[in-house]
Amino acid sequence: MHDIYSEIVEPRKKAGLRQVVEVVTSPTNAFRSIVESGHVWLYPFVLLSFIMIFSMLVQLPELGDTAKEPVLPGVDQESLDTAIRVMTYIFIFVFVPVIALSTIVIPALIYMFFESFVLGGRADYRQVLNVTAYALMPSALGIILTSIISWVFQIPEFSFSPAIFLTEEMRQTFMGNWLGIFDVFTVWSLVLTMIGLSILYGHGRLRTAAWLFPLYLVVFTFFALFGSFMERFSSDMMGV
Repeated sequence: MHDIYSEIVEPRKKAGLRQVVEVVTSPTNAFRSIVESGHVWLYPFVLLSFIMIFSMLVQLPELGDTAKEPVLPGVDQESLDTAIRVMTYIFIFVFVPVIALSTIVIPALIYMFFESFVLGGRADYRQVLNVTAYALMPSALGIILTSIISWVFQIPEFSFSPAIFLTEEMRQTFMGNWLGIFDVFTVWSLVLTMIGLSILYGHGRLRTAAWLFPLYLVVFTFFALFGSFMERFSSDMMGV
């Protein structure tokens, strides 16, 4: 009786960095705190930004691989290399955090649309952001491991998806891009998203999975098709 009363009257602790680990080890308890907290999505956002920046720095291509001859007549190669280096670091430290933010904000908008306007659920966008951000933590772990393995073993196209079994040429095709969406850590994040949204909206996990997993498959199949088209287009342009 005392335990039940304590759970009713004592507010749940605000989520924070501790939930970054707890969402992996005990997702149900973690998301119960996450959905009841304020703008705690900022914690995983900052962590994800640092991880993506670290990944870019580790896999940064050597500028010595650039062409030795100036691209334009009268352009000094050293000046060109310096400009490329500056632009590269601007991209890493300015635009990568923007990309990290978009990976949280855009999916959260999609999730809220389906749950709120299609299924009739009720939740604040802040709560959906919290769930989406913390659910991405396995993907962040995957980025770290992929970067380290790629750097140590010099495997630039390493992946934890079935695409790793394809040849280097096949990975640039639609099949390679499509198999890439089944990355182990990405699927793990998707499962955590399903758990978090079901807790937030009070729907069963099967009901949430029934629209979340097909939506993921359709959206990323489109991006895989678009990516393979752009790669083929770039190859054709280079061959001209």
